[in-house]
Amino acid sequence: CDTLMDIEKGVRQWGERSDKGHIDLPRLKEGGVDAQVFACWVGGSKAVEPLKHFLVMADHIHQQLSKNPDSVMLAKTAADIRRAKQEGKVAALLGMEGAEPLEGELGTLRLFHQLGLRVITLVWGGRNRLGDAVFGDARAKGGLTDYGVEVVKEMNRLAPPQREPSR
Repeated sequence: CDTLMDIEKGVRQWGERSDKGHIDLPRLKEGGVDAQVFACWVGGSKAVEPLKHFLVMADHIHQQLSKNPDSVMLAKTAADIRRAKQEGKVAALLGMEGAEPLEGELGTLRLFHQLGLRVITLVWGGRNRLGDAVFGDARAKGGLTDYGVEVVKEMNRLAPPQREPSR
């Protein structure tokens, strides 16, 4: 959902019901939604200062979390999603559409992970440093770049598979 973009523009807040945009917390709760990915999109391959823009959007999600502690919590693990459901809250997952904010640095990925980033769409629309996409000029072989492969390996290292709890 693109709700963070509306919040960034000052159009609305998470906790307020609205007929604008994709979602808000009242509609998520009424719809029985347990978890929602909140996407940060910074402009795709035409992004200006993508790292800075992502940080601003990540700050917005953290501000909204602090304003709505009884309704929503940041989920960093599957266990967090289960805990949110048990507590009657929506689990919020921080996402990134297009990995331009990484700006070619694995260290940036690690820092974003510490901020709670758990979902990354490697490319969005056009080609970037990680690989090819649906739109734009395609390379002869397509797919991920060597850097894209490094990013995926680091993502896997940061978020190893979790075992389901015993029942």
